Amino acid sequence: MSSVTKITLHHLNASRSDRIFWLLEELQVPYNVRVYFRLPSRFAPPELKKVSPFGKAPVLQLDGETLTESGYIVHRLFQEFGKKASGSLDTESNDSVFWSHFSEGSLMIAFQAWAVTNMSAAAFISGQAGGLDESERAGVAKYRSFLVDDYLGKQCKTLLDQVEKYLAEHPGKYFSGTDKPGQGDFMMFFPINSLFAGSRTDAGFNPGPATKKWWEMVMARPAAKKAMERLQAEEEGAKSKI
Repeated sequence: MSSVTKITLHHLNASRSDRIFWLLEELQVPYNVRVYFRLPSRFAPPELKKVSPFGKAPVLQLDGETLTESGYIVHRLFQEFGKKASGSLDTESNDSVFWSHFSEGSLMIAFQAWAVTNMSAAAFISGQAGGLDESERAGVAKYRSFLVDDYLGKQCKTLLDQVEKYLAEHPGKYFSGTDKPGQGDFMMFFPINSLFAGSRTDAGFNPGPATKKWWEMVMARPAAKKAMERLQAEEEGAKSKI
């Protein structure tokens, strides 16, 4: 039996925390939440650095032990509570382990590079960044097209095609390859959820039908519904106190 008696999730709005909310609800363990809001610069507030030296979320505290990195947090929660929840979660699948690494090691690297490059280039092209004349802005626009559309965009599409292929070959299954979600599903939730209900809905990546079915299957789970409701309620409650 786990000795963990107190869990606190440190959540930053528009961050990877949504996957941890979902997992905690699936595990049916009580947890507290502390909410932080991004600065106008989109960076995390300095208060978060008092919890984690990286100043990023999610951060999870288990009886005072501070855990960072989503993959490690998911792994530790499976270690602590996975056996108890083995009736509803897959704790053994190698496929699930692969997709848990793929999520951050491949997909999110490409997504983040695409987003930062696109946002930075747009600031110079629009003149918000300042310091460039018309011909220089045109040059940035041309370079942006190469990086965002031709290079990074194609990388993102290749990766999403592999996601679609796997899910199409395992209809009605999770990234564990079984009828139970595993570590890979919680890790993949953040990037895929961003395509359908987050910051990448208008990015033009066009995820396939099997990917959408997986997302809908996840969102139909009572624990996932409860997790998104808890996340929203925690943010709204924190805003009301500002």
